Amino acid sequence: MLPSPLGLLEYDVLEDAVFLGPGRKGGLRANPTPFKGASVALTKKEGGYVARPLPGESAPQINGEDLTEKGLEDGDRIRIGDQVALFRTERGLLRAPAAAPAAIEERERPAGRRRESQPVKRNPMIAIITLTGLALLLAATYRAVNHLKAIQGSKISQNRLPELEDPKVAEPGRALRELMDLNSELLRTPHKHESLLARYRSFQRRHAGTAEAESAAERIRELLQAASAKQRKRLDTKVASLAAAQQYARALAEIRTFEARFGTTAAAEGLDAQKRALRTQARASLDQLLARVGPLITPQPREAHRLLIGVSHEYPADMTAEVIVLIERCVARMMAIGAEQKGRGPRPPRNNGPNNGPNNGGGNKGDPSLPPLPGGDEPPPKKKGDGNQMPDPKDMQCRDAWGVAFGDLKEAKYAEALQGYTVLIQQYGNTAFYRTHKDKIMAGRYAAKVGALGPEGLLHVPVEKKKRGRLEMEYHFNDQRVFEQDFTVEQPFSSAMEVKAKWKRGSVVMERATGLFHRLVFLPDVRIEATVHVQMPHDFGMIAVEESDDFRAILFNIANTQFKLKKGAAATVNKGHLLWYIGQGVWSAADKDAHGFIKIAERGSVKLKGGDKLKVELSRSKDSAQGSFQGKTDGVNLEGKVKGDDGSTMGSARVGLFTNSGIIIVESVRISGVVDMEWFRKELSFLVAADPGPPN
Repeated sequence: MLPSPLGLLEYDVLEDAVFLGPGRKGGLRANPTPFKGASVALTKKEGGYVARPLPGESAPQINGEDLTEKGLEDGDRIRIGDQVALFRTERGLLRAPAAAPAAIEERERPAGRRRESQPVKRNPMIAIITLTGLALLLAATYRAVNHLKAIQGSKISQNRLPELEDPKVAEPGRALRELMDLNSELLRTPHKHESLLARYRSFQRRHAGTAEAESAAERIRELLQAASAKQRKRLDTKVASLAAAQQYARALAEIRTFEARFGTTAAAEGLDAQKRALRTQARASLDQLLARVGPLITPQPREAHRLLIGVSHEYPADMTAEVIVLIERCVARMMAIGAEQKGRGPRPPRNNGPNNGPNNGGGNKGDPSLPPLPGGDEPPPKKKGDGNQMPDPKDMQCRDAWGVAFGDLKEAKYAEALQGYTVLIQQYGNTAFYRTHKDKIMAGRYAAKVGALGPEGLLHVPVEKKKRGRLEMEYHFNDQRVFEQDFTVEQPFSSAMEVKAKWKRGSVVMERATGLFHRLVFLPDVRIEATVHVQMPHDFGMIAVEESDDFRAILFNIANTQFKLKKGAAATVNKGHLLWYIGQGVWSAADKDAHGFIKIAERGSVKLKGGDKLKVELSRSKDSAQGSFQGKTDGVNLEGKVKGDDGSTMGSARVGLFTNSGIIIVESVRISGVVDMEWFRKELSFLVAADPGPPN
C-alpha cells in the first residue's frame, strides 16, 4: 500500500523483485526495474520477500528501526523519508481489510483523551446515493492511476540511467522475464522473423553465460530456419530473373548475401550447385565474347575496344578481370599505333622471313597480365665475324624509354610511370635489351601500378572502395594464383606442430598449427568473415596479429582444448569458446619469455559437432574486439575490450584464420577494413627499389 497525492494506492507485487522510492509528485512509487531515486529493493526469497537498502542510498526504516536486511511480514511499515508504505500479504488481506492512512496515523499517534462521538441517524437514500458516487469516483481514480503508471513506466524505460543497467544492481530474474516476454511475442507474431532475430541476438549478448542465453540461442536457430526457408523462395525467383538478363555477378552476389545470413541452415542446401550453374552460363557467354573480340585486337583495336566497353552483361569478378585485360590490350595497342604514326611516319611493310614473321612468342610470353606484342619483329641475326656491328637502334630506344619511365617512378609520378612501362613493353618487348632486363622492367611496372592504384594494387581480386578509405574484398579460392599472391600461410603462434595448408579448387584445407593471413595490414577498424566446413570441431578460429617486432594477437578461439591459464602445475585448460588477448607482456604473471593470455570474453559450454558449416567473424574497432560464429549445432557472440596488464592495446595487424590441431575447410573469405597507409608506403618503397633503372 503506497501513499500518493491521490490517497493510498495498492501495488500488487507480481514480480520476483520490486524497487521503492519517492514519487515525482509526492508519496512513494514502486517499479519492477530500478529507477532514479529508488532506495529499497524487495526481493523474493524462500516463499516471502526480503527488504534491502540499495547501495549509496540512506537506510530506510521498517517499523521504526533502521533497515539492513529483513524478511517482511504482514503489516510491516516501510518508512522512506517522511512517507510510509504498508506491506500486506495475501493471508493478511484475507484476515483483515487494509488499514487506511488514518488508521496508520492513529496507531502512531500518542494515546490521550478522546471525545466521544454520538451516533447520528441517516436517511437510507442519501447513503445509497453517496455509495454510488464513491464507487464511480473510485473507478475513475483507478483508471487515472493506471494511466499515470503506464506513462511513468514508458518514461523510465526511455530515460533509464546507464549506471542502473549494471547487473550488480539489476534485480534477480530480470533475464528470465525478458526471455519470457520475447517468447510471448514470438507466439503472437511468429512471422516477424527479422526483428525477433535481432532482439534475441541482443538478448544473448547482454546475458551471455546464463541459462537464458542458451535458451535464446535455440530460438535463434529456429528463427533462422524459418526465415531462411522464406527468403530462399525469393532468392530462387530473383536469381532466375537475373540469370535470364545475363546479370551473373549480381545473381552470385544475391546468393552470397543469402549464404552470409543463412548459410548454416537447411535452406542453404543446393547453393553451391546453383553458383556452379551460374558460373558455367557466365563462362559460356564470356567465351562467345572472346571469340568475337580476340581476332580484332591487333588489326582493329578501336573496334574491339568499342565492343568490350559496350558489353551490358555482368560477369563474376575473375571473368570481369579477363575483360579488363582485353580492354588494356586494346588501349595499349591503340597507343602503340599512335606512337608509330606520330614518331616514325608510316610503318614499313614486314618481311615474312623465318625470323621476322608474326609474333613468334618473344617479349611477354607466359605473362597473362600483359597484352601480346603488336608484332613479332626480332632483330636479324648477326653474321659471324661481324664484331664491329653497331648496336641495334631499338635496344637504344628501349633503354631510353626505360630511363624515362624509371625517372617518373622515382619522382612518385606513378600514373605516368605505368603508362611509360606499358608502352615500353609494347614497342620494345621483342628486343634483346628488353629480354636481358625483363625482370627489372617488370618489377618497375608492378611498383608503378601499385603506386597508381594504392593498396588495392597489391591484390588480385576486385576491390570496392568505401568512405574514409575503407576497402572491401571477397575471395572464393577458384584461382590458386590469387590464393598464393594475396595470402600467406605461416605458423600463427609458437607451436611444436607443423604448418599444413592445401589449396583445392574453391577451398583451402587447414590443419595442424596453421595460419592463413591476408596480405594487407589493417588499422583497428577491420572485419573479417569466413565460411568454413568443420572436420575436427575444436581449436580453430580467427586471428589478428600485430604488425610489430613483439608478438601480440587477438584470438577468437572456437572450442579451445589447448590453451591454459595460470603457471606451472596449476595451469589448466580453459575449455569453451574464448576471445583471447595474447602475447609478450600481455599478462604480467606469465612465465618469463612466454606468451601471456588474458580472456576478453568467454562461454564455457561447447555444442559444436563435426561436419557443421559455420559463418565465422572477427572484428576490431579501436580497442574493442568481437568474435562470433553461427552454425546448425552451435553459435556464440563474444565481445570486450583489448587491454593488457601493462595498459596497452593492439595496433595495426594482419588478419586471417588459424587452426591449432583442428581441421577446417575454408570456402570463402570477406574482408572490410581501413589499410594502415604508413605500412603501405613502406611496402611501396620496397617495390620501387626492386627496379634499379637502366644501366649506363
